[in-house]
Amino acid sequence: MRRVAAVREAVGPDVKLYVDANCGLDLFHATELAHRIEPYGISFFEEPLTQNDVRQMAQLRSRTRIRWRAARTRAWPSASATCW
Repeated sequence: MRRVAAVREAVGPDVKLYVDANCGLDLFHATELAHRIEPYGISFFEEPLTQNDVRQMAQLRSRTRIRWRAARTRAWPSASATCW
């Protein structure tokens, strides 16, 4: 969290920031991180969940206000979804 806070402080409120978890979090940790970065005005949270699990994406969407994006994967090479 200190890194996100430091970047936000350095660039100010007018610069869009993105956080990319590289599909590295489970639902619990993705939700916790989303809640912790919301105050920093993150524009979107990319690939928050392992394997871009569709059911968990729906749950994450209902648990946080932050926008997130799931990009293409080997399983879904032509898929890309953004949840606003």
